[in-house]
Amino acid sequence: MKKILIAPNSFKESASSVEVAELFYKYLKSPNHEFIIKPISDGGDGFLSVCKKNYNLEIIKFVVPSPFIPQKNFNVPVGYSLKLKSVFIDSSEILGLKKIPANKRHPLLLNSSGLGELLNKIKLRFNKESLHKIVVGIGGTGTIDMGIGSLSSLGLKLIDRYGKELAPMPKNFVNTVTIEYLEQNFPYKIEMIIDVDNPLLGKNGGIKIFGSQKGATENDLNIIEDGIKNILNIFIKDKMIEDKFFLSGAGGGIPAGLSLFLKTKSKSSQDFILNDLNLKECRDINYLITGEGKFDSQSFYNKGTGILLNQFKNIERIFLCCGIIDKSCNFPPNVYPIQFVDFFKNYEESLTNIGKGIELACSKIQQIIS
Repeated sequence: MKKILIAPNSFKESASSVEVAELFYKYLKSPNHEFIIKPISDGGDGFLSVCKKNYNLEIIKFVVPSPFIPQKNFNVPVGYSLKLKSVFIDSSEILGLKKIPANKRHPLLLNSSGLGELLNKIKLRFNKESLHKIVVGIGGTGTIDMGIGSLSSLGLKLIDRYGKELAPMPKNFVNTVTIEYLEQNFPYKIEMIIDVDNPLLGKNGGIKIFGSQKGATENDLNIIEDGIKNILNIFIKDKMIEDKFFLSGAGGGIPAGLSLFLKTKSKSSQDFILNDLNLKECRDINYLITGEGKFDSQSFYNKGTGILLNQFKNIERIFLCCGIIDKSCNFPPNVYPIQFVDFFKNYEESLTNIGKGIELACSKIQQIIS
């Protein structure tokens, strides 16, 4: 009996990995094969649903402000495990592009204050006996503020040369001359799951590489980068941080800012997927079915699907099922790419018909595995 591992990542703005995995199983289930269902997340969209499935989480909702101005309050779900004494947060539920209307996707005017507000409310909700760790999936965010917005909810203030407090958004960073911050004492560990190892600044940094995906123009990115450099210079001058440190480019720099002031730790998405989600323990697999919304060269580097392509590179066949696959990608002979856009008029139509796309992909898969 052949063993089939179904382990997709989420399809952004379309379906979570849990939903996608269930649909693949629905159309492929057969007594002739053994199925292992393991939806994954590299910290981005769908992180919470994956953690809920794996850790049997209780879902609790908190009210936090939106990343755009004027701010609106909305409910954000987080997961709590009494057994693990841990809370799981999906940053895309607070700061994700799916939460930001298209006409407000201007990172110069966005901030991550909602995440800081959520950390404050969790601190009030749980005591140190009931909560030992917070795990934050970082990915799919629309902000590029180095976490300054989050820190502003925890007491950080940006002051201009006239002594006026500035709103904590990137357009104001370059005009900041003084920063005030009172050290916070959180009685639990904060761990961030990150899917990229880029630095925050520079030609190959997270701002320049991923900023355009968030709606920023080239000019916006230059303003943001100059502003963050100014903020860092003030931190160093005031001895709030040391001169030599690595700033993560994940999630618009949120892990960078929070690590400097809250002493948060980062864990790679590879470590999370292979060890925490136990994909490393899946053995004797004949076929792997995985995928995501868009697959390109970046997907090979610490992205969920790329991690699995490498982990299971020696199995009989890998079915890579995505909304769209960059034609420049080169795959090993055992990888069989299927892009849903081929079944529809365009990529947008494939997103709104994800169920039908998976059904048609399964027809192709069945022809091969049977």
